[in-house]
Amino acid sequence: MLMDVMTEYLHMALKLVVGLIGVIIVIRLLGKKEMAQVTLLDFVYALVLGGVIKDAMYDPAVTIPQMLFVLAIWSALIYIFEKLTQKSGVLRHVIKGKPVTIVKDGEMLYDQMERLNLEIEELSELLREQGIFSFREVNYAIFENSGQLTVLKKRSEQDRVVDVPSYTLIADGKVIDYELKELDRDKGWIEESLEGIGKRIEDVYFAEWNPEIGWHIQDYDNNSYDLD
Repeated sequence: MLMDVMTEYLHMALKLVVGLIGVIIVIRLLGKKEMAQVTLLDFVYALVLGGVIKDAMYDPAVTIPQMLFVLAIWSALIYIFEKLTQKSGVLRHVIKGKPVTIVKDGEMLYDQMERLNLEIEELSELLREQGIFSFREVNYAIFENSGQLTVLKKRSEQDRVVDVPSYTLIADGKVIDYELKELDRDKGWIEESLEGIGKRIEDVYFAEWNPEIGWHIQDYDNNSYDLD
């Protein structure tokens, strides 16, 4: 009985070693990438590999040669896909996608945001991670395959010093209540501010307000307004 238990645990340990070797092989096949460069396809590679190793470790019916066979097939598939995507631009874009411009010439591109299922509040968070607290600072923003955001700031805004962040008060035609509450303002104040440009809340794709520099507004026709 004791020998059987020891044999079982030894078998699991050997499978773990084989799994570790498999992980190292996959990392080598993917090349030297930083975490920020990992794409969705790379994540799928790792996810499937993890599932193979987990199932093999806890299933006594799966032998080490079988595990080696599966890891070899999976590694070969990864290698083939990586080489194909390197040599074919069309295939690379189909499999791995391509960067998407979501802000161009200071205008947020509504269609691209919809295509990515990216909400304005999520974009605001990505900008804050780069130390950008107002959309009016952004000239271009590109959503990379890795999920990272690359930003080119407006030259006119690079020397501006603002001591407080901007508040996103309208996103996709709807008032952001918690931001409005933080400012101790009400919906009527927003409506009154929009009257100056002949707009209603539902006409506005995005609007932010900064206590020092005022409003930055964009409607669904990609018209922008800066109000004091």
